[in-house]
Amino acid sequence: MLNLDLKVNLNGLDEKLQKKSTEINKKLVKLNSDIVDIAHLWVQRKAPRKTGKLKSSIQKKKSGTSGSVWNDLGIAPYGDYVLDGTSPHIIKGHPYLSWAGAEHPVRQVHHPGTRPNPFFEKAFPVIESKANQKIRVFEEWLTEV
Repeated sequence: MLNLDLKVNLNGLDEKLQKKSTEINKKLVKLNSDIVDIAHLWVQRKAPRKTGKLKSSIQKKKSGTSGSVWNDLGIAPYGDYVLDGTSPHIIKGHPYLSWAGAEHPVRQVHHPGTRPNPFFEKAFPVIESKANQKIRVFEEWLTEV
């Protein structure tokens, strides 16, 4: 019969793992916060700027390990039209339309429509790259012993 006596020296591994387990949630919340901030910054940078109102309508919310970035239509009600574009349409006056430089007031105008500007999507490659850098740092911390 073979009798095997095995001793494993953990060199404090159990203590290190215990310490990580108490820090992990705090680190995940920080990671989420950083990624939401990155997304918010880059969506704002890609937003078109005529008046700056659309840029200022880009909002963010963080809650623990989740978060979101969105266009607040209460601030810039036309935000979806910028993102999705519009088809040609008629704009009617009540009763007339007039603007600086117009020869005379008119009852309606034919708007040719606008091309979509998917600035959220345009921001995604930069957001993804910068978020992945943050995730790699977290993974390195997680796997170091």
